[in-house]
Amino acid sequence: MGDENGRELSSLGEGVQYAFNILLQIIEIIYNVKATRKPEDFEERLINRDGKKLFPLFLVLDEPEVHQHPYRQRSLIRKIKALIENNNQEFLNLLKDLFDIDGLTGQIFIATHSPNILLDNYRQFIRLYKSTGTDSQLKIVSGMNVVIDDKLYKHMLHNFIYLKEAMFSKCIIFVEGDTENGAIPVFAERMGLDMDERGIGVIKLDGADSVKRCMALYKSFGIKSIALIDKDKKESYSSEPDIYFTKANDYEEDVYDNFKLTDYLKSCKELSGVEPYIPILRREGLNFNPGQFVENPANIEIDDTLQMKIMVENKDRELQKLKQSKNAAKGAVLAGYVTVIPPAFEKIINKLIKEVK
Repeated sequence: MGDENGRELSSLGEGVQYAFNILLQIIEIIYNVKATRKPEDFEERLINRDGKKLFPLFLVLDEPEVHQHPYRQRSLIRKIKALIENNNQEFLNLLKDLFDIDGLTGQIFIATHSPNILLDNYRQFIRLYKSTGTDSQLKIVSGMNVVIDDKLYKHMLHNFIYLKEAMFSKCIIFVEGDTENGAIPVFAERMGLDMDERGIGVIKLDGADSVKRCMALYKSFGIKSIALIDKDKKESYSSEPDIYFTKANDYEEDVYDNFKLTDYLKSCKELSGVEPYIPILRREGLNFNPGQFVENPANIEIDDTLQMKIMVENKDRELQKLKQSKNAAKGAVLAGYVTVIPPAFEKIINKLIKEVK
C-alpha cells in the first residue's frame, strides 16, 4: 500500500496514514460482514435504492485533524464526505470489484477540536459542553433543534470561517466592523485578559442588523454572547441584554475622544505620518526640529490644555481620515496607543474577566 508517488504507507506522515486507514477500515468492515455470513444474509443487509445495492454504515472518527495542517484538514473532510455520499468513483469501482455492491449509505460522526473539520452547516453541529454555575453538568445541543431564518443563514455562510471557530468558545463578542474586531484583542491584552486562555472569540458582523439573531443562535448552543455596536443603534437595541454601545457615534470617534495629542501622534506615525501636524504646532508657537518630530513625535513637550485644544480643533478632519479606510490593523494600532480605553470596551472586558472562567 502506498501513495501515487510510490511511497509506502509506513513511510508517510501520521495524518496521511490516518486518511488511508479510513478507507482500509471501511473495506475491512464490509469484508468481515461478508466473510462471516451466508451470501443471502449479506444481501439482506444491503439497502436497495434506485436499483443500486448500498452497504449501510456509521462512520465514527475521532479527531481526524491530528497531524494535519488546515488545508489538508479541509481536503480530508471533503474526501470523507465524498465516500459516504458515493462521489468517489475510484472507491466505488473498488467496492464493486471486491464485494459486488454499488456504494455506501449512512452517517458520519466526527469528534473534533478543529473548525476546519466542521462543515458549512450549523445543523450538523452537535456541541458538548459543561454548564457554568453551581450545578455544572454535561450538556449536549444538536443544531437540528436550532431554527434560524433564511436571511441570517445566508449571512452566516458569508462569515462561516469565523462562526465555526466560535462554536468552540465559551463566550463570543459580536462587533459591527473591522476596526472593532482589531481593537478588542488589544484592549483585552492591555487589561490583562488572555482571550484565548478564557475561550473568548470576536466575530465581525458587517453591521448590526443580525446581532440579536446571532446572539440567539449561540445562546441556543450554550455559548454566552455579548455585542458592541455603534451608539446610533441604541434606540433599536437598548432593551436587549448584553448589548453595549459606544459612547460616541462609532469606534473611530470613541477612540479619538480618549486620546491625548502626544499619544495620538504616536498612532499617526504608524498609520499615515505626522507631517500635517508640523504647521499646526508651529502656529501654536511651539519650537521644534521638524525632522526629529517626524522621527519621534513623542519627544515634543505640549501641556495638557494645548493638547486638548489641538485635538478638538482637528477632530472633524482626523475622523474623516480615520473613517476613509476601516480595517482591523488600523483598529489595533489605535487601540494600542489610545491614552484611555473607551468606557464601553473597558466595561465589556471587565465583565469578561469577572464572568468567563
